[in-house]
Amino acid sequence: MGPTTAWDVIWWGLLATILFRMVAFAGAFLLSAWLAMIFWGIAAPRIGLPVAGYDTALIATAGLWLAISPMAWLVAFRVKKGSVIDF
Repeated sequence: MGPTTAWDVIWWGLLATILFRMVAFAGAFLLSAWLAMIFWGIAAPRIGLPVAGYDTALIATAGLWLAISPMAWLVAFRVKKGSVIDF
């Protein structure tokens, strides 16, 4: 194998960044689903609803993330551009 070039370093740095972000994203997703299950287990009996398991919490968390993340990205993009709507 030849000498290491700057492109090799950039390539491995990019792969490491992508891998780290995927692991962090998966960990945050699983933690938020677990927290949703815990909080739903506390609140549901008090309002007369059935308690949800971890699988149901995973589905609900995925739905919330898919619904909220584009809106959060749009708000962040607008804030960065400086064209936020004044309320």
